[in-house]
Amino acid sequence: MIMLDYFDPSQKDLNKQQQKPSNRQSVQSTKSKEKKSLHPETSAQIKKLAGNVDPMESQKTIEQPSKDNLDWIPYLEDNKTAQDIIDFKNWDKALIPSDSLIEKDIIRTRTDLAEMRDPSVQKALREVAAFYCLSNNVEYQQGLLELIAPFLLSKKKDFNTEECYAYFNAFMRKHFPNILTRKSADRNSQLPHLTTALNFCELMIQYHLPEISDGLKRNMIDVRTFVTSWILTLFIKGTPLSVVYEIFYCYLKREDKLFFFYLVAAMLAMNKKTLVKLFVNNDDNTMLNKYLNQSIKIETLRDPACVKTWFELADSLKRSTPKSFEIHLGTLGFTSDADISKDMMQSLLNNPKPRVNHVYPSEMVDFLLRRTQKKAVASLDREINFKIVDLRRKKEKNDQCLPCIIDLPITIYEDSSAIKKALKSPLKNEANAHFCLMTTGEEDDELENKMLSTIIEYLTKNNKSYVSTLIGGFKALKFEIEKESAEAIFNRKGEGVFQKFKNLFHK
Repeated sequence: MIMLDYFDPSQKDLNKQQQKPSNRQSVQSTKSKEKKSLHPETSAQIKKLAGNVDPMESQKTIEQPSKDNLDWIPYLEDNKTAQDIIDFKNWDKALIPSDSLIEKDIIRTRTDLAEMRDPSVQKALREVAAFYCLSNNVEYQQGLLELIAPFLLSKKKDFNTEECYAYFNAFMRKHFPNILTRKSADRNSQLPHLTTALNFCELMIQYHLPEISDGLKRNMIDVRTFVTSWILTLFIKGTPLSVVYEIFYCYLKREDKLFFFYLVAAMLAMNKKTLVKLFVNNDDNTMLNKYLNQSIKIETLRDPACVKTWFELADSLKRSTPKSFEIHLGTLGFTSDADISKDMMQSLLNNPKPRVNHVYPSEMVDFLLRRTQKKAVASLDREINFKIVDLRRKKEKNDQCLPCIIDLPITIYEDSSAIKKALKSPLKNEANAHFCLMTTGEEDDELENKMLSTIIEYLTKNNKSYVSTLIGGFKALKFEIEKESAEAIFNRKGEGVFQKFKNLFHK
């Protein structure tokens, strides 16, 4: 059994082994590096949505009605709800398995509320948790009761325990990612999806918030020490109940199992000003750790209005993140109900941390077609200005006609200083662009792969973190363009199938 004891106050010094030595000179030497700012889009959104006010400097709260009347329940009901209620009713409660983690969690789950100290409520909490784990073949993870409690504490009349279980089970099935999917490897039970989710949270912070990402690394703060509890409890641990229901309402309304990635980045973005101060004026990480593990969430999620602002900022971050990010996570089993294989589990556990985002050729072709006005899109959920950085060693003249391309000369392979010259103008004039690096697509081309790493490092050092790589390189992009062309021909109306074949093969 994995004991994810992330919420015990006694572990406030979780980062102690990673703390840097006190050194005023080293701290001062980093001040010049703090001049980097958030991306223009992100910075503008923060000012617009958060009013550019640091939560630590504002104690004002806005009282608004909460969503504790269960307006969010319709997002949970499905054709399995009724059967879940029957299954819970028929379950012999005398067979509740003993679980020390559940018992330990019960006495620290919202016991500041009189209702949660009621033995009958604690009994219901224990039953829902135990039957959920039994029905879904999972071992209890600390913090799960935090997700169950809002269902039991709702003000809906006649909302009994079996309904609580059914709606909670629907929530976990329909809206919670598979980060609690357990697999055994080398006789040890592990959570490969949680490990991968934490890696991608780090990537999301690096992608949208380079200044904060750099500050965490300089202060040797592991993202896992504060993000893990955010993910496992959906940010509701220690959050006022009225705010919890607003979080549920906003989260369920988006129907996106991967939205927590954007919420993590938005939480940090809204508190950028305070974090920057702590990065510079914090010698032993005590205040920084305390802020990240306790204060940041409390001060940000003060009332339902703050929750709305937080979600709106997360929406804007999602719009400026390549859709391929979510597609890639979907291929890893984050959002599907299918069980993952042993090989995939080992791949998830052994995979190194991703350096940059990936972009699938299909997303790039859609973007290029929109830019050339050859494809109409009814609703665009991404606001990204891609620039393809072509670093192929071998190019043909007819290959260089793609729009939105930054063509790097092959001299970069002979003289590394040519990289600076070739990218100087794009870095200056394309501040808001997302650079997508394109190789030939040959996996065994060591020179191109090495150049890819060199350019990623160069762009990062020059404050450019909106950087992605095109999966499959030019070969995959060319194939996708040909595929798109074929689909366009076959989707034409008024032509017979033989005429369509003729148009496709006899251009």
